[in-house]
Amino acid sequence: MKTRCEWRCAHGGRCILETNAYGTHGLPCRADCGISGCNGQLIIEKLVRTGPGFRIRADGGKVRVAERDEMLRLLAHKLVEEAREVLAAVDNPISQTAIVEELADVTEVIRGLRRAAHIRKDDIRSARRTKRTREGDFDERLVWMQDG
Repeated sequence: MKTRCEWRCAHGGRCILETNAYGTHGLPCRADCGISGCNGQLIIEKLVRTGPGFRIRADGGKVRVAERDEMLRLLAHKLVEEAREVLAAVDNPISQTAIVEELADVTEVIRGLRRAAHIRKDDIRSARRTKRTREGDFDERLVWMQDG
């Protein structure tokens, strides 16, 4: 399974690489912004929670306030990140609590996506019911296999 990793330099240059399922590519990455004298320093950005547990890491991290028009994209990336954490919790089940906590994170990101896109809960419920009626669910535990 492949996903995309996007890195930016301080001037807005981008480097997009396909990565493995866990978001690491092990390749040198340089964002080419085209600005003379750019040292190529890369900035990794990800949406973080705020609240009582919020703190900036001691590793020199900084925060900025996201623009409204970039929230959907940031939340979509966060959803992929949290989904990977669910997968890790399922692959290495120390306890049921880890899976529950990761699913809670996914639910919080979906809530954020819904709010950022101005989508009502009822609209999602209705779409889920329609899709379930039309396409089914996962209760039968069927796994599709392709001959190699």
